[in-house]
Amino acid sequence: MWTAILQGWSDYDVYVILHLSTRRLHMTDFEDLLHQIEQETEAEGPAGRAHFDALRDRFDLVVQIIDRRRALHLTQQQVAAASGLHQSVVSRIEQGVANPTARTLAVLARALDARLTLTGRQA
Repeated sequence: MWTAILQGWSDYDVYVILHLSTRRLHMTDFEDLLHQIEQETEAEGPAGRAHFDALRDRFDLVVQIIDRRRALHLTQQQVAAASGLHQSVVSRIEQGVANPTARTLAVLARALDARLTLTGRQA
């Protein structure tokens, strides 16, 4: 059902829905929704799974950036000033519409007093 609804939507549209869902739903409800979408993409085979994983990776990264900025009580403007990036770049990254380079992410991480790391996927 969910994969049929989301078919044809841009990555940004899906990101917005997932992002807004986390604000309106309890986390367990959101996790249930993601689990249901994940099951349906598994049924679609490797292509569906690859698309879901790419969206989830982007969503996870954006949430980490926004959560860290908010935990430090910083505005996008303040993060931009500390990182040397334009505020519009920070905004586009947080919206999930930018495709930042590793260098940009490292600069952003330093401005957020964080470290850019690669971790294994959890099963």
